[in-house]
Amino acid sequence: MPLRFQTEIQPAHVRAATAGIFWRQLLQPLVLALLGVFWLGAHLSLLALFPQAPWLTHLLLALLLLGSLSGVAWLASQHYQGLAQENFRRFENAPVQVSLEEDAYHYQAAWGQGRIPWEQVQSLWRLKEVWVLLQHAQGGISVLLPAASLDDEAREFLSRRLRAAGAELKR
Repeated sequence: MPLRFQTEIQPAHVRAATAGIFWRQLLQPLVLALLGVFWLGAHLSLLALFPQAPWLTHLLLALLLLGSLSGVAWLASQHYQGLAQENFRRFENAPVQVSLEEDAYHYQAAWGQGRIPWEQVQSLWRLKEVWVLLQHAQGGISVLLPAASLDDEAREFLSRRLRAAGAELKR
């Protein structure tokens, strides 16, 4: 028997999905290791260029570099959140009738209706505010499901069904 419920995507859901995925991708061990190598290389370069500078100068320059990298990451996050808001604008604040069935995710709303077979979903991001179903292809699909709309049965069904379809489940 399919699970049916109504939900509505709010701008906060789009921001939460975009920011959550962006920061989790950025904070992966490999990315952090590469940033550490870059930071260490920059710091060693400063030590080689200014060996007589006091340690406080090196510390301030290292902190300035770290702050600059953090600022660039924050600006990139804001940029991607803006793009996502623009892409999802037509879906926001419109009730969506959702049906989770064994073969596919079905939806019906003022902006359209359709179905997405589970096999097309390659990852499920289970974030605090929103669950995101993604297809990682150019022009791929992104489905946002507000976490507040998902009861335990729907969460379990989505996790089980997408795992069986070969999707990667992420937190």
